Amino acid sequence: MKKLWMSLAFTALVAVIVVLLVNRPSTSQDWAAWVQAIGATIALLIAIAVPLLQHENAVKRESAKIRDEIRHDLQSLRVELHVAIEGLRYSTCGGLDKQLNGKPYESFIRPDPNIPTVYASIAGRIGRFPNEDLSKQIIRIYAKYKGLMMNFSTHADHVERMHEAEVAFEKMKESSREETARYRNAQNYLSARKQDLIDYSERLQLAYETTLQEMGDVIRLLSDEIEKT
Repeated sequence: MKKLWMSLAFTALVAVIVVLLVNRPSTSQDWAAWVQAIGATIALLIAIAVPLLQHENAVKRESAKIRDEIRHDLQSLRVELHVAIEGLRYSTCGGLDKQLNGKPYESFIRPDPNIPTVYASIAGRIGRFPNEDLSKQIIRIYAKYKGLMMNFSTHADHVERMHEAEVAFEKMKESSREETARYRNAQNYLSARKQDLIDYSERLQLAYETTLQEMGDVIRLLSDEIEKT
């Protein structure tokens, strides 16, 4: 915009000089008329230029504000994903490891349903991110992370029910003097369900590792985008 107005001003100045050279004023009245005309032209240009320049500055300020907000959102998402990864590594997955190592009821931590809060608060602004592919990756990884948390929660319910069933079985075992058909059926059922629990834990472990890797990839993309913003 500034270049445009500088060009217009220069063009007007050249035009005035050319006209003055071609038709030079000869009297004081002619000079007064020329000065008045030039002054009116300058005033008109200023009257047009000032609002346009003010609008241009306002647009620049708004663009800078949006850019700062986007940068803040990207940084917040990156921090939240780091926190989510650490939570998976040191809490939920710790219990999963114990289950796969023959200790199905030890130290299994139910995932926090309040995570992620940052994504929930800025989901409506993700469309403003300049990198459309990154926006899609963010939406995808959070959907996958949420699905993984739901699977962990469901798995925790199964663990709790299995633990309760095994406690009940041990009480029945203590009260029974011999292995009745009911006792053997309960024992076979518990053995089968334990194996189901271990099989599900293995699948959950694979989903966990895949999601963890993809979360790391998104963190790297976020870092690259922050450097550009």
